[in-house]
Amino acid sequence: IAFAANYDGATEIYTMPINGGLAKRVTFENSAIKLHQWHQDGIVYSTNSRVGPTASWVLKTVEPTTLSTKIMPLSDAVEGRLSQDGSTLYFTQFGLQMSNDNANQYKGGAQGELWRYTLGSQQEASLLTEDINASVREPMIKGDTLYFVSNESGLDNVWAMDLDGDNRRQITKFT
Repeated sequence: IAFAANYDGATEIYTMPINGGLAKRVTFENSAIKLHQWHQDGIVYSTNSRVGPTASWVLKTVEPTTLSTKIMPLSDAVEGRLSQDGSTLYFTQFGLQMSNDNANQYKGGAQGELWRYTLGSQQEASLLTEDINASVREPMIKGDTLYFVSNESGLDNVWAMDLDGDNRRQITKFT
């Protein structure tokens, strides 16, 4: 199990066996941190620590056994999920989740955007939510579908799209 806790001061990521036992600290950022995914390539998390400008979020992976970390080559990427094969990263840039703000129906300049990036590619990341005038956050992958939370219909709802950005649809209907 991977989880975020502040046993030693700043919030860091820890792991522990599913049956219990001692928690093992696997990050040493000493800064704000968000846990996103346990993947075969390691644990995906974001931090606004010492890399880049102040308050700039960076996505990283940490291998929990060796504690080896890798920085994803993206700027202001605050949330992210790797595809099952680890070749593609779906991530959000900006958004009120950077400041933990819970504004409802926000439509301003800090709206979250959903992007797709092929790791190791020389290509730019592609924006998947260019035609959405709403904030997007929390990308999640299940099979061939990318799920996310958006306030496009007013309140936050779960939306889905194909992994290439096509066939966008609203899943929940909170009003």
